[in-house]
Amino acid sequence: MMRMDHKAASIGFAVSGLLLLAPAASRADGPVKSSFSSEYTSVWLWDATGNVVTCAGEPVTIDGVSYGTITTWLDPDGNLVRVKLYGRAEESWYVASNPGRRLRAKAIYNTFTLTPGVGLYQGVEKWTGLFWHVVAPGYGTVLLDAGLEIIDWTAAAPVVKVAGRHQWIDGDFDALCAALND
Repeated sequence: MMRMDHKAASIGFAVSGLLLLAPAASRADGPVKSSFSSEYTSVWLWDATGNVVTCAGEPVTIDGVSYGTITTWLDPDGNLVRVKLYGRAEESWYVASNPGRRLRAKAIYNTFTLTPGVGLYQGVEKWTGLFWHVVAPGYGTVLLDAGLEIIDWTAAAPVVKVAGRHQWIDGDFDALCAALND
């Protein structure tokens, strides 16, 4: 439940549409690969514990575009076996009281389903890469989420394993909020 934020929402709409349109190819035909692109505006809602993230009581708004490829593997009967997502995002983060102060963010990552037969955000997944790198002039990097995350979307405590630097998991938003409210 924790990563159902801006990336999940924007990619989720694109991916669900691609999965529905994917031809029923057999495993012998190889994987089906499609591209996606999605523009979005959303509010960053959750930290790793499911708490709403705010800066001085205000939610963080994100304008962005995500794009990439999704590859699906099907068994000989056309049933979903595995999904791999390669995504990139370019974003602008801000708070409503200071909309002129926009921070630049980027993401480059891969997501693999580890639960056979389910799509993205439905079972256990392996996320690798740079999920959020938010930079502010005069501050440098104010939020970094990079490395490995194993997530179980069906669990009450969905973060199974992490490696790397994950400020969103650690709840370290002080530098981000200071830069947004400067």
